[in-house]
Amino acid sequence: MGTIQFRPRSDVEFCHPVPDVDEVEQGVFFEGSDTEPQLFEVIMPPNYVSKPHSHSLDEIITVLEGELRFGARTLAAGGSVAVPAETLYGFRVGPQGARFLNFRGRGGADYKTKEEFVTSTGARKRPAAG
Repeated sequence: MGTIQFRPRSDVEFCHPVPDVDEVEQGVFFEGSDTEPQLFEVIMPPNYVSKPHSHSLDEIITVLEGELRFGARTLAAGGSVAVPAETLYGFRVGPQGARFLNFRGRGGADYKTKEEFVTSTGARKRPAAG
């Protein structure tokens, strides 16, 4: 039987997960594990660009304030996007900055840069039959 866990925002410690970018802050509400979900909040400065990357787990991003731009699509406050595992994506933060929640069904997602993603997916492709 599970235990209900509560984490008020005031109890969440925020850190700076991006080297040399003090304006990006992240607070983890639930760390997650192989059997438990993960939830964290991210605060990003105006016009910040998240470089293309992927994760090894599905995730849902919900914008609380500001906006995130995924190519030609803009996700404003109150909107959500589901990103499947092993999907290469990036985004640009709008001119007012952004605050969003990131949810994963469990913890432990790997992060891959675009280069790592291309290398790992290229290694799995089979040559066309000739």
